[in-house]
Amino acid sequence: MQNPKPGYVLLLLLWLPAVAFSQIKQYAPARKASAKAPLAIHAKRHTVNPVSLPFWDDFSFAKGHHADSLLWIVNDKVFVNDGQAINPPSINVATFDGYNENGRPYSTVALETGYGDTLESQPIRMADVPVQYRDSIYLSFFYQAGGNSEMPNPSDFLKLEFRSTAGWVEIHRFTIKSNADRSLFYDTAIQIPPALLPGQPDYFHNQFQFRFTSFGRLSGSYDAWHLDYVYLNRRVSDIPATGDIDEFDINTNISDRTATRPFTSILKNGYYSMPRNHFNEKKDLTLPSVFLYSLKYFRFPQPIDYSSFFTIKHYKDNSVTTTFDGLLIPEEPGNGDDGIITLGDLGLLEHAERQIIALPDTSIFREPAADSTVIDVTIVVSGKDNDPDKDYYPRYIPIDFRRNDTLQHTFVLANYYAYDDGIAEYSAGLAAQGNQLAYRFVMDPLITTNNILNGMFLYLPFTGATVPETVRIFVFRDKAGKPDSSAVYSQTIPVTRSAENQFYKIDFTEGVIVQDTFYLGYEETVTGKPDRIRIGLDASHDTGNQMYYRNTVYHPWVQNTDLKGSLMIRPRFGDATVITGTEDKIAPVVIYPNPNSGEFYVKGHADHIQIISITGQPAGFSSENTEDATRITLQNPHRGVYLIRFRKGATISTGKLVVTGN
Repeated sequence: MQNPKPGYVLLLLLWLPAVAFSQIKQYAPARKASAKAPLAIHAKRHTVNPVSLPFWDDFSFAKGHHADSLLWIVNDKVFVNDGQAINPPSINVATFDGYNENGRPYSTVALETGYGDTLESQPIRMADVPVQYRDSIYLSFFYQAGGNSEMPNPSDFLKLEFRSTAGWVEIHRFTIKSNADRSLFYDTAIQIPPALLPGQPDYFHNQFQFRFTSFGRLSGSYDAWHLDYVYLNRRVSDIPATGDIDEFDINTNISDRTATRPFTSILKNGYYSMPRNHFNEKKDLTLPSVFLYSLKYFRFPQPIDYSSFFTIKHYKDNSVTTTFDGLLIPEEPGNGDDGIITLGDLGLLEHAERQIIALPDTSIFREPAADSTVIDVTIVVSGKDNDPDKDYYPRYIPIDFRRNDTLQHTFVLANYYAYDDGIAEYSAGLAAQGNQLAYRFVMDPLITTNNILNGMFLYLPFTGATVPETVRIFVFRDKAGKPDSSAVYSQTIPVTRSAENQFYKIDFTEGVIVQDTFYLGYEETVTGKPDRIRIGLDASHDTGNQMYYRNTVYHPWVQNTDLKGSLMIRPRFGDATVITGTEDKIAPVVIYPNPNSGEFYVKGHADHIQIISITGQPAGFSSENTEDATRITLQNPHRGVYLIRFRKGATISTGKLVVTGN
């Protein structure tokens, strides 16, 4: 075989990166930054009173993204969330990975491995356990490797330790096998062994603790483990021994039916928010679904009921004008007249999706004077867990298994569309400079008024630094089910991340009329990986099929199939100066020489010229018209890359300017 010619090799090398780096990437969890306080954590160990059995936490009642501090003495390193695991036993899990409590990598060395996140219980009064029961105390929990996060490697592990009177003792290392299923939670029960012989560890003391620690890659959201439904108590079987059922399996013998995920949206097309003056109560409401799991190993299916409540508040100029409260009761007479509605039976250890069968009366949405509406919906699932005559047993007191049965969400009718629920479990971004993303939004095609797109909200999570960034955003129209090749609007915007995760309000310089289907997008303008643009990603529900990407403007759009979740990009509507999207036919603008030392020429027609540094700051310059061009002189030229922006009417274009310095 002959060696390829050098020219063919060059073409191949130039083509390969465009293919390899075309997709949208998922990045680190979007966590709120907070200062470390190691002294306070260690001091707390000596000031809190030990807790008594039973110990139970399924993380459903966690505050923010931290585990409950009344149960856990080291609670801020793991990330409590409802989007990174697959089919958890109950809503919310504690995720272990390579990010610390500040949302930053434990190490900046890409492939370094070591101990990462830790979750450590409060001291527990084990000395209070009667001696005759000490051989029946078990710690049970569910764990999952990978889930929606990266799968651990075979050399990674999740370590469990118990604290004896002499110190910490490693009990077990959980690892993955070659056939490990990233979608399964494994049910585990481990005995707290009594000290039967001299020299054996003694765990039955009043400073007993247990802790989980992950070992894996320390440079980000890698090698993830998810923990759920941690329960420490005496093991007593309610299932008669038959030989075919493990009568001592704690988790499958707990009297609990749980909600495992947030319920789906009550708005069509997967929206959690939409403009108030686009909303049609007859067409835009849909029945949500809840996701349930039965932890109790009954010999027959168990009935599940629910109640649902709502509060609707209409606002005008930020003041409440009207409020409606009530139960969601089906229209069919006799079905749920008391507000209790059946969801049917839940089978043995079954994960199930059930649809809610009632929505608020559509007439209460008719408030012409309102400029926004807030809809709070609460769904309470009932399996009669706390009914002594059914399946609630005194030994569980003071545990209340109803704590994971209540789900609440707020839907907003204001001036924007949103697929996200406002909580970013991850961040996401494009893989290489020059890549573009477009996110599809669908409106009612009959909307012909109040359809001026005048800006957007963009969620930029904290990434460990507050460096300035420049974001170039676009509006595309639809063409045969994909974004059009040319943008109807573009704008380069300087933004600076703060230490607080937040939505940035971006105002368009001119409004864009949109109808039916349109796309919001952006271009990756940064070359270095650590500084690339990151956008919040809500992992709790998936609208990845609404995303498209392309390598450059010369490549076709490709529908995303890799990234799961909803990007936190929200198109905003309102009054603005309107552009039609019709481009004027003008000669191309040419910059020469480029690179230059800070003085160059612009040839071609441009009504307005703007120069922006790569950090997003406007650069001062002077201009002088010559016979066939405009001479531009930067006032304080610095070596680096600048963006130069030209505009004539509705046509906006941006190019790169390389300054080599004096």
